[in-house]
Amino acid sequence: MRYNPCFVMAVLVTILGQITGAEAKTPEAKKPPVIAVVDFQYITQNSLAGKAVRKQVNAQHQTFQNEIAKLQSELEGERQELRKLQESEQSAQLIERRRFFQMRTEELQALVQKRKQQLDQMYIEGVRRVEIEMAKVIREIASDFGIDIILNAARGQGIVLYANQSTMITDEITRRLDVRLPTVRIAPPSTEVGSTTEPSMRLERPKE
Repeated sequence: MRYNPCFVMAVLVTILGQITGAEAKTPEAKKPPVIAVVDFQYITQNSLAGKAVRKQVNAQHQTFQNEIAKLQSELEGERQELRKLQESEQSAQLIERRRFFQMRTEELQALVQKRKQQLDQMYIEGVRRVEIEMAKVIREIASDFGIDIILNAARGQGIVLYANQSTMITDEITRRLDVRLPTVRIAPPSTEVGSTTEPSMRLERPKE
């Protein structure tokens, strides 16, 4: 599903009134932050740069596939030779060919893993370059449109891509939390075998 950036804006209303015959202005209400939403993942996949990354990675993947297929074919030939040697019971030669076949098999497995890592790194590097440039664009748009907060609509990713410093309340939350909960005391686990004593707080494995 394609997401279009949508902007939530509030109109500042100034109230003017006459009090006891003199004109007075009420304090302006603080302007709410301007928020925009963008699908970060959609852009990395569907932008021209994103498509170029995938095209190059796919092409390299096919090259690696051809390389591995050729080696697998050669290895299959070795396996057939081993079968013939087993039928003719040529023990000395059979041991040597088995050793060679095992070595080639391990080399192929290592190569497959190496090629996979290379493809992964290639893709990561490509996407990283797209994201770096996208971050610049995001800041430019934020400046052009007066946006304070940009939220990421893509599922499973960090939600805030950009935030004006004036909208951040992290320090204030931390200050109040420090006052209300300056420390946490956790009972140490029992070192006695068979003890039924349980700590007051448990560290559980996060659910997948």
